Amino acid sequence: MEPKASPALRKKLLWVFGSILVCSTIFLIVGLRSGDESKTSLLGAALALSLWSVSMYLSVQEDSDSIYEKHQFTSVWSSRPAFRITNILLGFLMCSVTYIWVRITPEPPNARFYVIGMFASMVGLLGINLFYLNAVLKRPIQDERDSWTIGQKQLDNVSTALVFVLYIAGYPVLNTFLPDLIEELYFALLFTGLGLLPGYLAHDFFKNHFTGFFNNEEPKRQILINIYLSGLILTLCTAAVVNHRTATLTTEIRRYRVEEKSETYKRDHYLWLTIDGKRKRFEPKLAAWEQAVPGDTMSVLVGKGCLGFEVILRYGAAQIEEQSGF
Repeated sequence: MEPKASPALRKKLLWVFGSILVCSTIFLIVGLRSGDESKTSLLGAALALSLWSVSMYLSVQEDSDSIYEKHQFTSVWSSRPAFRITNILLGFLMCSVTYIWVRITPEPPNARFYVIGMFASMVGLLGINLFYLNAVLKRPIQDERDSWTIGQKQLDNVSTALVFVLYIAGYPVLNTFLPDLIEELYFALLFTGLGLLPGYLAHDFFKNHFTGFFNNEEPKRQILINIYLSGLILTLCTAAVVNHRTATLTTEIRRYRVEEKSETYKRDHYLWLTIDGKRKRFEPKLAAWEQAVPGDTMSVLVGKGCLGFEVILRYGAAQIEEQSGF
């Protein structure tokens, strides 16, 4: 017989995982604007910790809804030491792997695959954690999809369509507005983490609107995954667009050393500039790229958006003068 869940333990676990989520999220929001590599690595670990604590908090919170479909989280947590240790180790592994990925990520142009690998590892480990939770807690039940109301089925269809559209639309948006950011990696980590907030608000709204619907059933978990992914993508894309569009309000002309320039077989043109002692890659237009001379300095117009991040708006003296009307 399964041991009964302790309401006191449930309350304590909610407080513990909620506190971890709040602290890691505050760390992401406040951030450390310094270019110190170790601080950026800590932001990556904080993002992973936020994702893990969300999954644990929601699992504990769903105890009251999981009357017959799943074993109660708190009862398994209290009775099976291996369950506790495995979940904690998976959370520690997520933070450690993300920290290491950020730590070893080189400066552009070689950073792209490392960033992809970091997010893939983080999401992969989170998926393993969710799969483990579902496998241990799940009780055999019949498929209830046929019993869903029209509104519940529409929510499933809309969430799937939304995340698909955002995947397609988000790539060109990020490809357009992220490359000119001077602190691209920090920006991506910070606002991806902040994307958890609209995801949670949407989850809470639908949970209250469809009372008792979001129990621990796999199709319903997929809806929640779609909701949170949509929040992450939408927040990051919106932040990139808003910061770039408002960067023209506060501008400054600077000169950076051109370390190298190259052209790919797809006719993409890249510049490597030295900024604050670091080598960073940018993608200017052809005219500015042709004007650049490796080993020399180049004038760039730098703007600071309303979100506090600097963006290179124009490359080369001719382009800056044309925009300024000199």
